[in-house]
Amino acid sequence: MQKNKAYSTPYLDADKQSNISYSEEKPNATAITFELATPYTVINDGKNRAVDLKQEDIPAIFEYFGVPKLDKNIYLIGHIPNWIDYNLMEGEVNLYYEGTYLGKTLFSLSNAEDTLHLSLGHAKGISTVRNKVKEFSKRQILSDKKTASSAFEINIRNNKKFPINLVLEDQLPISAEKEITIENPLYEGAQLEEGTGKLTWKFNLDAGKDKKLKLSYTVKYPKTYRVQID
Repeated sequence: MQKNKAYSTPYLDADKQSNISYSEEKPNATAITFELATPYTVINDGKNRAVDLKQEDIPAIFEYFGVPKLDKNIYLIGHIPNWIDYNLMEGEVNLYYEGTYLGKTLFSLSNAEDTLHLSLGHAKGISTVRNKVKEFSKRQILSDKKTASSAFEINIRNNKKFPINLVLEDQLPISAEKEITIENPLYEGAQLEEGTGKLTWKFNLDAGKDKKLKLSYTVKYPKTYRVQID
């Protein structure tokens, strides 16, 4: 009697061959089927077996993203343009970063546009601190008006051994009442989104370097109003 044998896929050097196919893809109107090109013998022991169908290097643009006002952590985001060319499938995926297993996530394409955006989790080696500058934050009373000035400083340091692309967000206060106005906003180097007050800084930060971002504004409102300002 011949014993059952399990055959593994042949070893291929990914550095020498970027696109590795273990199967043949056959797209149709509603789905994609795969026919295995490498023979397998599956042992009849009741256990689940995993078979590699395809291995492919997909070019991506990586950047680090953070909102220091809400979270001091920085997150790595991968952007994949023209993702539709790769016949990607939805489902549960394992995430690895710099050789470390990050965990599982759900890979969804339902809301994807021309570019697919993937969060790869918390990135270590980048520190951010957002502090209120007390000497420039004050309240005053001017005739029938009050003013409240706020100033913040965001400090970022890249402790990694390579330069990184960073995107940081913050926000100016917005008013829905004409009696309350936002005056003298300062957000050097940031792009302002009108209507929402969202500020976006985009810049490159070299290894071992730090950068300071400044944000300030003044809110003017009637003395009879109570205004909470962060």
